[in-house]
Amino acid sequence: HPTDPVEAMTVDAAAIAAYGLPSTYAIEPTSLDDDALEQLRATCENHRLLGLLARAVRDERVLLTPPQHDELEVQYRSWLEHALRVERLVLDATLVLDRHLIPSRVLKGVALAHTAYDDPNDRVFGDVDLLVPGAQL
Repeated sequence: HPTDPVEAMTVDAAAIAAYGLPSTYAIEPTSLDDDALEQLRATCENHRLLGLLARAVRDERVLLTPPQHDELEVQYRSWLEHALRVERLVLDATLVLDRHLIPSRVLKGVALAHTAYDDPNDRVFGDVDLLVPGAQL
């Protein structure tokens, strides 16, 4: 509810997953030691939250040392580069399916990145989930 007081939230994967959503919780600017950051990065990567973690860093909610920032940036850029390759595959596959009048739906990560997030870079993804009628596959 908009009039509820904002409460501070511990920086963990749940806080990162909720980052940017309307909430009565907020991430207060927080520094993390190397071990805590590594654990958070691994969890965020596993749950495809690395883009939201990078956003929280850009918004200065998660404060990093220059070496921590550099490491996160390399990992995040790697995911973004992979996302571009995956999106190219989706475009190529759906073009072929369309030419053969085979209906398809892009699901999960790729679709969510472009529909449910203000910035598609906030939702990293590792593969393509493409639904097609089994009889036409």
